[in-house]
Amino acid sequence: MAINTVVNTDTITVLGPPSNIQLQVDIGPEGKRGSLFFSGAGDPNVLVFTEPIQLGDLFIRTDKFGGNYGTVYKYNAVPSGNIWQETLAFQPISYNDNIDVEFEEGGGQFNLLLSSFYVNAPINLTADSIGLQILPENNVLTCVSVTNKVLTTGSNRSLIVQMKAATFDGESWSDASGNIKINTTISII
Repeated sequence: MAINTVVNTDTITVLGPPSNIQLQVDIGPEGKRGSLFFSGAGDPNVLVFTEPIQLGDLFIRTDKFGGNYGTVYKYNAVPSGNIWQETLAFQPISYNDNIDVEFEEGGGQFNLLLSSFYVNAPINLTADSIGLQILPENNVLTCVSVTNKVLTTGSNRSLIVQMKAATFDGESWSDASGNIKINTTISII
């Protein structure tokens, strides 16, 4: 491609663009498509997809109930094959339940499997990272306080919550005895 001289004197030389440019483009083979977003209710590892999926695709759960609503999965390669793996949850992990607790001489406790409210909890999760709110539902004035919470180790990890409770009969306070329904809210903080 030649560059044309526009002005040429003893003191200055001005070069101009070529009079003709030829551009040749080689398109080449078509590459893989980019990542796609899928959505649906249920675990994407058991769902049937109408369109082929590939590594890097994303899936958003739209279950109406349960703790998996809004969970984002990415299709990844692992040693055992390709699977959908959780990467992000748009809603905080929380759990609500009414738990019947048997109190004796003011003391009571309940145990919850960690997997019942945090399915893929990290191994380094501690009891300090679990927020707990409790409210007794009883036919007499009842005060309940959490005295200790422990997260066990092993394959079936459990949250153990120990409490003290007292009831008021209209004249005096006494240690709670018997079954008291405890409205419980658990969240990961």
